[in-house]
Amino acid sequence: MLIVLSLAIAFTSCRDRANCISCTKIDQVQKQLAQDSVSLARLERRELLDVEKGFHYCDSMLQFLSPDIVADHFEALNITQGYLQQYQEVAPLIKEKMSFSQKQLNSLKNDILSHYISDSLGATYLETEAMIADTIHQQVLYFKDRLGAQKKDIATRKQSINKIK
Repeated sequence: MLIVLSLAIAFTSCRDRANCISCTKIDQVQKQLAQDSVSLARLERRELLDVEKGFHYCDSMLQFLSPDIVADHFEALNITQGYLQQYQEVAPLIKEKMSFSQKQLNSLKNDILSHYISDSLGATYLETEAMIADTIHQQVLYFKDRLGAQKKDIATRKQSINKIK
């Protein structure tokens, strides 16, 4: 009887430790998603607005430049426009994925804590959600990098255009 009780306690504490580890990992993934959400919002408030304003200014000034100068600016502005368009198309999808992943992680955590799913199944779901969160993180970093570079490029172009006109 004592052996059975000891095994039951050992199994329960092991399972609770696994739950604790899984829940800690879930918390880490949720924290990363929250940080990425903040980064995306900051990106929209800062870089995106600056790039859009600068793009429209430079684009409107092309008509006042000589044709040989316009070609260089035109090509660069097309690249900027491509990144802006890409961001406008992809950002809502990233936000949807973030929201959905947060909900999935909350459900997973509840299922693990209530022992509704097995530890191995929980680990599999957690691994999938962690990969999704990592993909989201990489997408946010991509846009942070691209829009940051475009912001610098647009600022340089504005200075160049203002010197010419």
